[in-house]
Amino acid sequence: MIPIAKTFDLKTILKTQEQYESANIFGFIAFTKSDANVVKVMRDEDYWDSFDEDSKGWLIFSVKPLEKGSVRLPNYPEGTMGMMVPIWDEPNANKEYIKLFGLKDTQKLPLFIVFAVIDNEIQKFTFQIKDESVDEANNSIRCIIRDITAHLNGVLPEYRQSENVYGVIERGVKGPREFKEFLAKLKPIYNTVQSVKSIIAP
Repeated sequence: MIPIAKTFDLKTILKTQEQYESANIFGFIAFTKSDANVVKVMRDEDYWDSFDEDSKGWLIFSVKPLEKGSVRLPNYPEGTMGMMVPIWDEPNANKEYIKLFGLKDTQKLPLFIVFAVIDNEIQKFTFQIKDESVDEANNSIRCIIRDITAHLNGVLPEYRQSENVYGVIERGVKGPREFKEFLAKLKPIYNTVQSVKSIIAP
């Protein structure tokens, strides 16, 4: 786990990777001040040390909580009309990270961003971090880290800094986790169907 200084860009990432001789796979934990449980986890030294231990061989960057954006309605000149479509106001302080990771905005935080540097550009995929409780936040982050570490350990050390590592991690971690989340979303529907069937069964 690497705390981020004021400047965080591609050059900083590559310099840090060289310093630690780490794999070409990285994590970035993005959250705002309103993600209270993630904030508590990231401020706890015991959690931090535990994540550090679980991510041996690759680097995870963490920044202080990003500024919380807000929704506003558009202003129209007096005497004119328009559609009142809500507009997301993104704080200027967040735009550095949005640009770096190619995010649309920060509305969907907290996120665990998994990325690699390929041809001097960032390739990424993301996972939602659960924030319902401190335990949920901790377990959500920990499971992602351990999953990535397990797949990285399956790559020979001499190939871990290559650009091919990203593909190995993406195929091994992203697909299965997304399928598991899909099944979890289907479970309430299945339970409802079973309940209805039990009611109408003769």
